[in-house]
Amino acid sequence: MIVVPSEAVLRTSNSLRNYSDMDRIHKLERDVLGRQKYMNAVIEEGNSPIQQFFSGATIFITGGGGFLGKQFIEKLLRACKIKKIYVLLRPKKGKSIQERLQFMLTDPVYDMVRRTQSDFADILQAIEGDISELNLGLSDKDYVKITDEVDFVVHMAATIRFDGPLRDATLANVRGVRECVFTYVSTAFTHATRDRIGTELKEQFYPCPVPPDQIIELAENESKTVEDIREE
Repeated sequence: MIVVPSEAVLRTSNSLRNYSDMDRIHKLERDVLGRQKYMNAVIEEGNSPIQQFFSGATIFITGGGGFLGKQFIEKLLRACKIKKIYVLLRPKKGKSIQERLQFMLTDPVYDMVRRTQSDFADILQAIEGDISELNLGLSDKDYVKITDEVDFVVHMAATIRFDGPLRDATLANVRGVRECVFTYVSTAFTHATRDRIGTELKEQFYPCPVPPDQIIELAENESKTVEDIREE
């Protein structure tokens, strides 16, 4: 005999499964918040070398609207007494840089900061620019402001389209780095060439297979040639 569950039974079974999933999620959330309690206690003391290092600092950040960038900004705001954070943004999809910054700050990642520092948004200021442009696309006025006021530059912006035009990737990810004095941040790769797969990489400077300035010059002057380069 074959028994076919009724629609009501299936709905009940699915509901129980969903409740079970939610229970696991809530437990994970409680565990994370429990660990966060001890971290918050350390933050309250304000004695860590990182807190002292960034105390009263003005920081210029590229890539602040990305996944890692938002986490970094949130931690700075929550754990350090930051004077000012300039965030490089470009107008996108009809939104100004101010609108993009305000939207970015509605992200749930800032909920804890929002509860403890209601005026945290006053510390952040959007600066218009583009990492694929010379001088990061900054206006003369903003360039002077950044060079005069900023203590640290953290460069996290990049194109992450692995199938995009090589010229765009070069100008953003190679020349963009040259335009910054930067702290290197990577979510995934370092020296990602095939000959290094499976090898041990040490924390040291490695020679680049092709001089970066040569790659940039090729992208600037031979745009059609570069865009035609594709792996077969």
